[in-house]
Amino acid sequence: MTTETASSRPESTAARPLRRAAFAIALPLLLLLDAAPAGADEPLPVVASFSILGDLTAAVGGDRVAVTTLVGPGGDVHVYAPTPADARRLGEARVFIANGLGFEGWMARLTEAAGFDGHVIMAAEGIEPRLTDAGDTDPHAWQDPANGARYIENIRDGLIAADPTGADGYHERAARSLAALAALSDRMRDTLSAIPPERRKVVTSHDAFGYFGAAFGTGRVPV
Repeated sequence: MTTETASSRPESTAARPLRRAAFAIALPLLLLLDAAPAGADEPLPVVASFSILGDLTAAVGGDRVAVTTLVGPGGDVHVYAPTPADARRLGEARVFIANGLGFEGWMARLTEAAGFDGHVIMAAEGIEPRLTDAGDTDPHAWQDPANGARYIENIRDGLIAADPTGADGYHERAARSLAALAALSDRMRDTLSAIPPERRKVVTSHDAFGYFGAAFGTGRVPV
């Protein structure tokens, strides 16, 4: 699961492909590829703020990284409260990967408590944020595969900055991940094209699908 949840009313057969496609993006963006060993003696200790970033980091980092995720599948970043154990884990890490766009409101407190002085990677860096219906910055940028590609690139570049000797492997695994994401995006467009535009809607209890809607031409029905 992602940190977000979506609920639905009883659905028609035509609506099922849309629901599956929505969750395909909202679930850990993609379970990209099994990463090949990179040959590092000691893996780079990395902390990711939530499970989607942890999955992407593991795909790009391979055996060169040891990833700890603060908010796992089924957790909620919005209500997460860092624990002393989390601060200890971050203090032992060399890289911290966060979404940005205001998603981790607790980030500054945690890095200060941990005394973290390593590399910080903002996965959403360079992405033009959308606004929610309430006019706030929408941090759920990974819902658009084009933004997901930027996440992969930012994670790749950040890992290279922290571990330059692994650059070739990071580039190789990121390239495979980008190709897998592009293929997923194409499959989703094919799936959604079978649904009439007026019925192409995501039923959700959380305003988290704006990027998805812009990318795939879906509307949202709040519940």
